Amino acid sequence: MGKNRLEAFSDGVIAIIITIMVLELKVPHDTSLTALSALWPVFLSYVLSFVYVGIYWNNHHHFYHVVRQVDGRVLWANLHLLFWLSLLPFVTGWMGENHMAAVPVALYGVVLLMSALAWYLMQRALLCVAGNREVMGRALGTDLKGRLSPLFYLAGIGLSFYQSWLGAAIYGLMALWWLVPDQRMEQAARAQH
Repeated sequence: MGKNRLEAFSDGVIAIIITIMVLELKVPHDTSLTALSALWPVFLSYVLSFVYVGIYWNNHHHFYHVVRQVDGRVLWANLHLLFWLSLLPFVTGWMGENHMAAVPVALYGVVLLMSALAWYLMQRALLCVAGNREVMGRALGTDLKGRLSPLFYLAGIGLSFYQSWLGAAIYGLMALWWLVPDQRMEQAARAQH
C-alpha cells in the first residue's frame, strides 16, 4: 500500500489534537494580571504538550520520507500511536487545572511513555514491510534516544509521586532533548534520491 493516506490522516489527527488543546485554554473573566497569572499551570502544560505534539509530527513527517510502503500492520501501529497522542489534551488539561498535582503529572507521564512505546512498535512494524528495512534500519541505527526515553518517562512517573514538579521537569527536559530535529531520517532520504 502507498503511504499517502496514512500521512494525510495522521496530519489531520495531529492538527485536531492541537486544536482541542488550544480550545481548552479558558480566557479569564477578569482583566487583571493576577487573573492571568493564576492560569500559568494551564498555559505551561499546554506549551509542553504543544511541543510534544510538534515533536511527534516533525518526526512522523521525517520518518515517512524514507518509508516506501505500508501494510495493515503499519496502519494499526500508526493508529495505536495516534490513540495515545489523542489523550494528550485530556492529561494536559487535567495536569494544568490541578496545578501540577502528583496523579495528573504521573498520568501525563504514562501517556508520554505509551506514546513512546507506540512509536517503537510503529517502527518495528515498518521494518517488517519489504522495501523499508534496508534504508530505515540503517537510518535508525542504535536509536539511543528512542531506547532511553521510556526509562526517563518511567523515572518522571515515579518522581511525580515524590515531588510532582520533578516529574514535570523530566518531561520538559525530554522535550528539549527531542526538540533538536533528528537528522538520521533526512540523511537517509537524501541518500535515497
